[in-house]
Amino acid sequence: MVGRSKDLGVPHPPEVGLGRVILSGLIAGLVATGAKTLCEVISPPRPPGVLSPLGNALDAVSLSLTGMPDRAKAVSEPAVHLLFGTLAGGAFAGIERHVPQIRAGYGALFGVSFWLLVHEGVLPWLGLSPTPAQMTVREQRNELVSHTVFGVVLESVRRALLRTRG
Repeated sequence: MVGRSKDLGVPHPPEVGLGRVILSGLIAGLVATGAKTLCEVISPPRPPGVLSPLGNALDAVSLSLTGMPDRAKAVSEPAVHLLFGTLAGGAFAGIERHVPQIRAGYGALFGVSFWLLVHEGVLPWLGLSPTPAQMTVREQRNELVSHTVFGVVLESVRRALLRTRG
């Protein structure tokens, strides 16, 4: 039997264990990261040749560990991006059971919140990306759109996985 969350009217199977909830979030995070990546291929958030914040972070780590920039970025950056998105999906799935409002807009609220926190706050603060004032409107729009897509795909896949019996 599927219950209804009173605050959002979202189908939510209450009998699903935490392990399955987290696994559904991890899988959904992987799929959502793929969708976000596709958005960024269609409409890149940065000019050609400009490193992504993740690329900057990988270079910083590589330089501190080896004294050389990350020469395997073509492999390491997508792998770390997938891992980060997958873990974000697992965290989302665990959090949404206690804070169902995060599912608002079919996951769009989470995507926008994630963009604001990470791309507009933490990454510039760490010096891994330009500040919002240093970015063009196009760059910010593309990041916002791709993160919104991430949130919507994340919630859509999470819901579909929890509806299936297994």
